[in-house]
Amino acid sequence: MSRSLGFLASYPAETVFIVAWILSPMKRNALELSRRLMNKMHISMNIMQIAMGRFFKKAIPLLGLILAMIPILPNRSHAAGYADNADDGRPVFLTQIMPNMKVFVDLDSKAMPVNSFGKNLSAEEVREAVSLGVSNWAGVLTGMHFRLVASSDSANLVFRFRNYGDYVPGGSTGVSFLPMQWRPPLPSAGGFDFNCGRIVFGQLPSGKHCFESSNNIILFQIRGLAFRQVDFLDSRMHHEYLSAMTDRNDSSKHFFRFLPDAHYRAWPPDRSTCVTGSKRAGVYPAWDIQCLTDSDWAALPHFQAFGPEQGSYDIAQLVQHELGHAIVGSHTGQAERCLRVTGSTYADLMRDPVYRDVEAIRRAHWGKDSRRMDTDSTSYSVMFSGNGVDAAWNCRGVFEIDGLRLRGGALDWNCLPTGTWKGYLTSYPKVAGWIVLQKPTGETKYVDDWRYAHRLMLWPLSQGQSTASGWFQTGMILKD
Repeated sequence: MSRSLGFLASYPAETVFIVAWILSPMKRNALELSRRLMNKMHISMNIMQIAMGRFFKKAIPLLGLILAMIPILPNRSHAAGYADNADDGRPVFLTQIMPNMKVFVDLDSKAMPVNSFGKNLSAEEVREAVSLGVSNWAGVLTGMHFRLVASSDSANLVFRFRNYGDYVPGGSTGVSFLPMQWRPPLPSAGGFDFNCGRIVFGQLPSGKHCFESSNNIILFQIRGLAFRQVDFLDSRMHHEYLSAMTDRNDSSKHFFRFLPDAHYRAWPPDRSTCVTGSKRAGVYPAWDIQCLTDSDWAALPHFQAFGPEQGSYDIAQLVQHELGHAIVGSHTGQAERCLRVTGSTYADLMRDPVYRDVEAIRRAHWGKDSRRMDTDSTSYSVMFSGNGVDAAWNCRGVFEIDGLRLRGGALDWNCLPTGTWKGYLTSYPKVAGWIVLQKPTGETKYVDDWRYAHRLMLWPLSQGQSTASGWFQTGMILKD
């Protein structure tokens, strides 16, 4: 220590006191820290006491110079929600990302997102979809401001679209990260490491494993995506399309196989073992997408809107969902304790309850004390888990359970408060701007309340029934 601090011996005692005052965690301990520094450098304490008197009269300019050389820290005390959550790890997001979120949309011009009809989306449409997905959160999160930037060098969040094939875990359409995993803004240009996943998902070009999502990057597949194509598709249309696709009572539809079957979902398709949906010995066969021919697809109701493979997935909804993981964490209903989900199981893999008339739309049920389920309320959630089926029609928005999750603190397995997280400041159901609602005719409304928007949209209040939508969200206008 003597060697590292010895340079101070040639400076006035005032400087030593200033340094001590800056280094001391509690400013009242500055004198004690000064005394120890002086002993190390053999400076008289009497001189130190005289220096203290001079400090507040003469040394303020010197203090200003020293402070000017210290990097400016974020004003955490004024960051929305920071005062209540200072002990939690999320202040990286609260103080360094949320007030000035700079989003870069990373596209490969040689492999652009493509819809279910095989048509490429333009870069402008993809960015517009990303903007809407982010705006839905920004509209209700107090203090959240964002803009799209033209270069990753000025970004602190990246949405990356690539043809990951089947490498994404579980065949997911997107991969995100959790609220505790936000990284501070990168200190210099070129800070995002795009070598990870450049050739193969989860690998560097050398073959070493890596994690793109550990670097403020959210990943998306490029296959079967859409945006404006989904604008005026509703749950009733989707239900009719899916019901016809999986009709077990139509003897002309050989769209199923009894398992195990080596041809199940295999490519190229071998339809020799495809059968109708009738059960045998009490067992139903499984629906298989490879059993449908081109003419089978074309005969489905609303095929021209949805296309093959259950329809294109709405980029705006997917972006809102994946960014939601980085804001509120896990899927709605994942623990299945604080609330329950009807209309599907949590796993939601290759489910077909969405093809039923009863509770075709999933809902979250929660009680007033988070435990009672007899007199509960219900809500759709943008954070439901799934295989993407719900994103094939316009289910954009922020819903009651999403608003509760934003403002709620952490819960333990018994649904009781735990930990230091107290939740975000949120204006829900009010929006810091205007939700843009439209009809296919072009008629437009601008509303600033999600509950009012839900009444106009109809389907969020349909108690799980598929229904024709009155209005559709097609945009968001934020006040700043």
